[in-house]
Amino acid sequence: TIDRSPKKQYYYNKVVVAKKGESTAGHTSKYYFVIHYDADTLHLRLIPLFLKGKFKGKREGRPKWKADVLERGNEDEKTYLKSMNVLFTNCSKWDIVQSYAVTKCASVKQESWDILC
Repeated sequence: TIDRSPKKQYYYNKVVVAKKGESTAGHTSKYYFVIHYDADTLHLRLIPLFLKGKFKGKREGRPKWKADVLERGNEDEKTYLKSMNVLFTNCSKWDIVQSYAVTKCASVKQESWDILC
């Protein structure tokens, strides 16, 4: 089992935004989803989220955010991740924002987020 301190911030499956004052040069979106969090080194792998319409039903009219996950070709992992503008960065530069994974599926490609900022 993993012992989690209530005083520590964990980035597993979270939506994040750059902290105020941090450079956003090279960023392709305001919001990113954490696809990998290394708690030991405090490094993140982030995929940008893009506005893809609005929700219907219970969340009627709210903006729908999705990751633009590309089909994998024969390229190596680094090239593949770079083609989707995935960032490799440190936790200290990012704040977690309140959001809900609406679709509740295992695939980042099919998930939609309602970001409450």
